[in-house]
Amino acid sequence: MKVLWFTNTPSLAEGYFGESRSGGGWLKALEANLKQVDGIELSVAFYAPSHLKKFEYNGSVYYPINIKRNKFQRILDRALNRIEDEEDLIRCKEIIDDFQPDIIHIHGSENPFGLLALDTAVKIPMVLSIQGILSVYEKFYFRGMSKSDVKKQLSVKDILAFANPLVEYRLMKKKAAREQLIFKYMKNILGRTDWDAYVTNALAPAANYFKSEELLRENFYSNIWTAPRNKKITLFTTMSNPVYKGFETIAETITYLSQYDITWKIAGITKSDLVYKHSKSKGLLSANKLEVLGKLDEFQLVEQMQKSDLYVSVSHIENSPNNICEAMILGMPVIASYAGGTGSLLEHNGQGLLVQDGDAIALAGAIISMIQNYEHAVHMGTEARKRALLRHDPSILTQTLTQQYTSIIKNNKD
Repeated sequence: MKVLWFTNTPSLAEGYFGESRSGGGWLKALEANLKQVDGIELSVAFYAPSHLKKFEYNGSVYYPINIKRNKFQRILDRALNRIEDEEDLIRCKEIIDDFQPDIIHIHGSENPFGLLALDTAVKIPMVLSIQGILSVYEKFYFRGMSKSDVKKQLSVKDILAFANPLVEYRLMKKKAAREQLIFKYMKNILGRTDWDAYVTNALAPAANYFKSEELLRENFYSNIWTAPRNKKITLFTTMSNPVYKGFETIAETITYLSQYDITWKIAGITKSDLVYKHSKSKGLLSANKLEVLGKLDEFQLVEQMQKSDLYVSVSHIENSPNNICEAMILGMPVIASYAGGTGSLLEHNGQGLLVQDGDAIALAGAIISMIQNYEHAVHMGTEARKRALLRHDPSILTQTLTQQYTSIIKNNKD
């Protein structure tokens, strides 16, 4: 079976470029496992920053989709709200003609790859994996910070480079409209949560929906969290800096925890990020309670998480965030905002606690509850690990995906 992936990252090909990225770790894990399946020939197509021809690396063939635009042209694209180049889809079809796959797997609806489903000349069966769903994300974009709040934090450089949340929001709205077109024509969709199944029912009612979980990064499988029993309570969160990820919820929540000796460590955020500067301008940040760590690799993340007492996720909208799954598979006590698909990941008061997104008072109360009933919190972490180990079992997931590919190919022939 010849399988062609279209992805948002180079996956395992990042080693070819001598680089290591913090994102897409689950995709690399899936590629590594799928390559071991007898009868699978896998190729990966992805956006590349420079002109490259197809190449072979560690047993796989990779097809770069070259971004021909220079830095100035990319700034102009953002300024003019342009999200794609027609040549990109032409290149995608050239890749399909060259590789002649039995099935095309498109990872994510964020890029234009899914528009191939509209092309009647492409006869190869396709399946789309849902990652995030921009059509919903854009409705929650300013849930934590208003547009006026964002404008107050923009630097001259942010404005001149058209690299700021206001521009990203305009682009997201346009991508969301494209995404809805992709869903309308896509015949097969892979999802993971009740939430993305419901959205598929609305946006792609005629599509075949398959349940397909994700693999996690290897280092999280091979480590187990044990309660550190620190005198000082350490909370830990992994997040990125979009304004809908809920950083301001953390800053507000801290104000309700003044009676406790707490440090809240946040990976993925720096003091120069707009969300940090916004909370600082509101006088919400307590220097002795909040510590931003910037980007960490998976080994650094595991090290920090093993030193922490609780894991907290505060995003206003998610599908099935890998950061929660990684905390669960380590066996950490988890508190998460009930947003998007998070309710499918853990049972409230069974493998963790769920709190309404953006509710800093309730979140503070949930943290206090776990601190005061820490033995129960540790027990929930143990139960979370059991659930995550089953959900993210590499052999089961790889076998399931292979069977789904076979089914889609068969249905297409029928």
